[in-house]
Amino acid sequence: MTAMASSPKRGHNWPQMAMALAIVLISTTVVSAAADSYIYSSPPPPYEYKSPPPPSPSPPPPYVYKSPPPPPYEHKAPSY
Repeated sequence: MTAMASSPKRGHNWPQMAMALAIVLISTTVVSAAADSYIYSSPPPPYEYKSPPPPSPSPPPPYVYKSPPPPPYEHKAPSY
């Protein structure tokens, strides 16, 4: 038994190695091209309402008490 008879032929793995290298190179190129085409920009700041707020209602006038008018005067003749 010789050691050369049981080992694979010299150069038998080269096609598989070349295919693996080609796959790695192609996938790296695709990933790098895809990464370069997307430009990330941060989102805009949130919308802020910049118009003036609606006017607030004016406060009611101060309370002033007004007494009711006196009853109408009825003239009575004096009783004798």
